[in-house]
Amino acid sequence: MKALTCGAARLQLDAFYDQELPLAAQIAMHKHVAACGDCAAELDELRMLRAAFSSVARARVPISDDDRQSLQSTVMARIKAERSAALSTRLSRCSRTCGWCMPASAPPRRPPRACS
Repeated sequence: MKALTCGAARLQLDAFYDQELPLAAQIAMHKHVAACGDCAAELDELRMLRAAFSSVARARVPISDDDRQSLQSTVMARIKAERSAALSTRLSRCSRTCGWCMPASAPPRRPPRACS
């Protein structure tokens, strides 16, 4: 197997840390990190960052019922708005391409064809 360059190794560092690489790639990364001080330092930094984030993620900040309800209402309103916008965009695109989605009073601009 061909030796990894530092650039290629750094692109795979997260997957290596998470043990998501295929076995051959995992072995090549292990060899590269063992021989390359810069990449070993990057891996150590990644380990420290993950440990710091992990400890912060475990600490939960209490939220009041009012704040929770406000957040939930805001999120649900945003979801409804995005769904509505997505539907109107799809209908608009369909009416421009096939003419099937246009109101009955408006004549189609060209012969209907299947929507995409």
